[in-house]
Amino acid sequence: MASKFKNNCMSSDYPAINLYTAIWAMRIVFDNPHSPLVTRDADDFLKFVGEHLVWTSTSLEILLEQTSLDEEHKNEIREIGFQEAWLQFGDDYSSPHGEAILIAFRRLARRRKPVINRVMKASLNRLEKQISKVNDPTIKNTRMLQQLLGLSDVDCAILNFSGQMLLSRHAHSLAGLIPTLSYDDAIHSLATILGIDVQATAISLKSSSLLVEYRLIEVRRDPTNLENVLKIPANVQVCLTEHHDNLDQMMRNFASPAKTTSLDTNDYPHLEADRLALNRYLKGSCDQHAERVNIMFYGQPGTGKTEFAKVIAHEAGFKLYEVASTDKDGGSLNRAERLASLRISLRFLSEDKNAI
Repeated sequence: MASKFKNNCMSSDYPAINLYTAIWAMRIVFDNPHSPLVTRDADDFLKFVGEHLVWTSTSLEILLEQTSLDEEHKNEIREIGFQEAWLQFGDDYSSPHGEAILIAFRRLARRRKPVINRVMKASLNRLEKQISKVNDPTIKNTRMLQQLLGLSDVDCAILNFSGQMLLSRHAHSLAGLIPTLSYDDAIHSLATILGIDVQATAISLKSSSLLVEYRLIEVRRDPTNLENVLKIPANVQVCLTEHHDNLDQMMRNFASPAKTTSLDTNDYPHLEADRLALNRYLKGSCDQHAERVNIMFYGQPGTGKTEFAKVIAHEAGFKLYEVASTDKDGGSLNRAERLASLRISLRFLSEDKNAI
């Protein structure tokens, strides 16, 4: 029989954000057999996982038995398979196909739970193998931060989760559907969907952890659902979610080489003694391999403090970097965010002895 469906071919290379959301949704359901995701919120659950569910011919027949579709409509689904049928009609509950699939899935979740579990188990195993082969910018960025800051694999998993939440409407919606009765409950749910140890997750979110100390994430201790447990500061969002060719490019979100100045030493005759003293101080600190050397300039706005710093750095032969003060959209970073950018930048520039 010729199919009446649109010819939308399934792609084997799903966007990483869709793969992650499907994996996380299935993991949370496996952890809690009574999860409302497959009963009360079945329509949302199928939006997350429908295109990724792999049904054997036997399980598909069991699903079709739960529908009120006539044989012609059932044959259409048999012909193209559940995944393609869901892609075409899953969001259209006004069509007989979309509504029938949703009702049948709900019935199976209540009456034939083992069937749903077998389908999800096979689908989850397939997705977990597939996700490891996907070229995901967020994972790449997370790994660069891991190398720079010494993050653990658990830190990276949490950071990746937060990044995917920024990129994916489905990931954000899924997190909002996972209630948390307490902070400990939130830790358990987060560890479950990420497939990591609960205790290790709690350690990664402590106030003394690297994730929190570097302000890569902010942790809410009284969340109502998994959606509002973690927050990514504005200056980290771009760093985490956009493509970067290398670590140098990524670090421009935190610090960048200072622009050259049109001024020189002749423009600061009244500060000559200070300039010479600072020149000796910087060169001496470099010769002695001193770290975290600080110099504070003070004065009214517009008096030339920044330009004077550029003149001193140039005269002493150093490369001057400026810590970011705004995010990508031009919004001002707060004091804590600027301090975090400084700390990250210091780690990045620690190997360059000519950087200040």
